[in-house]
Amino acid sequence: MWQIEERIDIPQPPERVFDYLAHFDNIREWDPSVLTARQISPGLPSLGTRFALTLLFGLSRVPMVYEITSRTPDRALVLTGRADSFKAVDRILFDPVPGGTRLTYIAEVHFRQAPGRRLGGFGERLFRVNAGRAVRRLRALFAGTSPSPRLSTLTRLADQALLP
Repeated sequence: MWQIEERIDIPQPPERVFDYLAHFDNIREWDPSVLTARQISPGLPSLGTRFALTLLFGLSRVPMVYEITSRTPDRALVLTGRADSFKAVDRILFDPVPGGTRLTYIAEVHFRQAPGRRLGGFGERLFRVNAGRAVRRLRALFAGTSPSPRLSTLTRLADQALLP
C-alpha cells in the first residue's frame, strides 16, 4: 500500500471547500496528473455519485471510476476509486480554523498484486510527487494565486525536437 497525508490551510469556509471538492470532476483543475474527469451519475454529488477519470501515471493513461463512499457535509468526504490493478481511497477532512479551513488529504493506493521492487519504488515516488503537487495547486486555487509554471525535462526535450 502507498499512502500520503497532507495538511493545508485554505482561506475559505469549510462549506465552500466541501462543495467544491464534492464535485470531484473539478479535480482536473488542481491535480496535474488527471487528464479527464466527469461526473457519470445524474444529479448533485451525494453518497454513491460516480466520476470517470483518466490519470496520467508516468507514460501510462489509467482509466478509473471514483465513487463518493462517505460524506459528512462540511466535515469529511471519502471517495473510492477503482482501476484494473489497484484501488485508491481518498479521505478529505475539513476542520474550521480562524480565517478558513484546515484540509487534511489522505490518499491510499491498494494493489491487487504488489508491484515489483524497481517499479514499486519508482511508482511510489511518482505518486508522492504528484500528490504533493496536487495539494499545493489546490491551496493556490483557493488562495487565488497560481503556481509558477515549471519547464519539465520532457517539455524541454519536446521543444528542442521541434524544427524552427
